[in-house]
Amino acid sequence: MAKEDTLWDGEVPEHIIENLQRGVAPHEKRVVANLAKVSRIVKPDKTVRVYDDFVTDWRYDRSVFLPTSNGSCSLCGKKHIREICVIVDDDQPFGASKKEVGVGNECVHKHIEILTDGVEGLTGDAKKDFLKTQMAKAKDRFFKTKFQLDYPQARKYLEGVMDNQWLFHKPTIRNAKKALKMLNKKGYISRNTLTFRWFEAIDLDEEIVNTEKMVKAAWDSKKADEAYRRTEYLTIRNQRDFMASHFRKMAERQVDLGWIESSSNISSTESAIRRYGIGKLKWSAKTLYEMVIENDKRGEPIPCLPSEIKSSPSYSDLTEWEQTFVDSTEYQFRAQGGLSYKQLKLLDEMKQKVGLTA
Repeated sequence: MAKEDTLWDGEVPEHIIENLQRGVAPHEKRVVANLAKVSRIVKPDKTVRVYDDFVTDWRYDRSVFLPTSNGSCSLCGKKHIREICVIVDDDQPFGASKKEVGVGNECVHKHIEILTDGVEGLTGDAKKDFLKTQMAKAKDRFFKTKFQLDYPQARKYLEGVMDNQWLFHKPTIRNAKKALKMLNKKGYISRNTLTFRWFEAIDLDEEIVNTEKMVKAAWDSKKADEAYRRTEYLTIRNQRDFMASHFRKMAERQVDLGWIESSSNISSTESAIRRYGIGKLKWSAKTLYEMVIENDKRGEPIPCLPSEIKSSPSYSDLTEWEQTFVDSTEYQFRAQGGLSYKQLKLLDEMKQKVGLTA
């Protein structure tokens, strides 16, 4: 083989074709004839190269999957095929590129050499598996390109569903998740799948617009709700601040009048009102607040049982412990506004003891 070999000038004569076909199986004669028409069969000395010589000019280059079944094999003539292998003669220029011919898989497997790493030629099952793998890659490239052209908005819609799942029903989310996973893995959504049939029925442009409208409406609603909650919070906060300030004024006035102790937990009760409101006051804060309010309503302090006992002429008849108990409960009542059931029971007994009850 030499680069100086050339194509036959014009149509290859029939007798030349017949000579090339000698010794070739009948079903291979068409292959020899068709390849001779596109190969460099003329040597520099004007003699004709044999088939086994010029067939080696060609090498497998790549696989292509066609959009329709309009392809045909340039060697055997088989028509209506989509799987085409492109073979190349590197030494035969064709304009600015190399000469290329489209051939079916079977003809490449039978007639065209495939080199791996540019050295070792594949044969048998290894050659068939290689062509199968290359065609699978070609199909993926074809369907990926076609899908991107047919559905340029696919990823935007699917990612929109996943980003805003709260807008969609579970079946839509489930199908979108499958479709997006397939799109990320293969670059397209495989046809003849339930996922594709679901996807194909969607008007992407319309659904993307609808999704954007729903997201905007949801955000507007959320902002309006947040504004309402802020207003509501400020209203409640202002009410609590007013009630807390009012409580402090009443409590400080009653301290000045001697109705309650100055050391009572006025500050902590005021803080509790600002933080929780009147309805959620507990324990001593609640008791003190209720006492201050009741004192204000009455215009005088609530009757203090320990003070009544101390005012009795018979108070000195109580034991030292009893007098200490009365003093402590009097301070507690005036400071906190409440006594326990057990304390009240003991005070009732002492009240009878000093003769304040019939």
